[in-house]
Amino acid sequence: MQHFNFLYKDSLFSIALFTFIIALVILLEQARVYFTQKKNKKFLQKFAQNQNAYAGSENLDELLKHAKISSLMFLARAYSKADVQMSIEILKGLLNRSLKDEEKIAVLDLLAKNYFSVGYLQKTKDTVKEILRFSPRNVEALLKLLHAYELEKDYSKALETLECLEELETPEIETIKNYLYLMHLIENKEDAAKILHVSKMSLDLKKIALNHLKSHDENLFWQEIDATERLENVIDLLWDMNIPAFILEKHVILQDIARSQGLLLDNKPCQVFELEVLRVLLNSPIKASLTFEYRCKHCKQIFPFESHRCPVCYQLAFMDMVLKISKETHAVGVD
Repeated sequence: MQHFNFLYKDSLFSIALFTFIIALVILLEQARVYFTQKKNKKFLQKFAQNQNAYAGSENLDELLKHAKISSLMFLARAYSKADVQMSIEILKGLLNRSLKDEEKIAVLDLLAKNYFSVGYLQKTKDTVKEILRFSPRNVEALLKLLHAYELEKDYSKALETLECLEELETPEIETIKNYLYLMHLIENKEDAAKILHVSKMSLDLKKIALNHLKSHDENLFWQEIDATERLENVIDLLWDMNIPAFILEKHVILQDIARSQGLLLDNKPCQVFELEVLRVLLNSPIKASLTFEYRCKHCKQIFPFESHRCPVCYQLAFMDMVLKISKETHAVGVD
């Protein structure tokens, strides 16, 4: 040993030994992380292979026991697009773990989205209220709660939720407020004068009010149509109606509709292209009809039916109407 004493007194040897110890610790830690990740990956692959796994299965229990929270959240997000129920079970299992507040909010947020996507409105509300218990000023959570009340047509509760969003200065809050108040009046069958007063805040709200009047007060409907300057965005409301003569002579769009249907034969061209196509085809062996589609102003998705809130992005969209020419086909009967 005396032959090696000089090594311990050598400063370079001490530095080298210290460096070796640090490197060994780093290598051991990396090895630990590698084998842990490999183990988690094995569980994830095994679980992913079983598409029909359920909450009480050994696969899910084993996964929830060993996988990291980040891995489980990644898997839950992936399943939310293909198997919502499985995503829900993973998230419910995560809630049994000891989570930090921000982790719990993330889990609850995805859980609320899943519940909302499959129409579990009460569960959506309960989950969102749990988020608000941890984060009272969470705008996204308040908006989800508002959407749930809106789908239930509980506009009074939706307006109460809106008061919280007003304090947080949420964008476009005034438009949402006017819309909810208008729907509240319609749902409660309030006086038409009140409905029309609120609807004058915007053309989009006006169309909602006109659609209500079309079914409940046709005389007032035509009075409002007569008082409306631009009628291009309500062609779908007017298409299947008998337009009174005294209103027809005042509005070019109404005349175009009548021409395209063959009810006004003055040979004048229509200003709207789709209506002009129908007018031209009146004397053609090719027959066509007019249909309507609706495009979200935010995500630009197109739907066959109009919805005030987009089914895809959940924005208060007030959709753009899209005119579409469809060729009429007639089935040939067999004698």
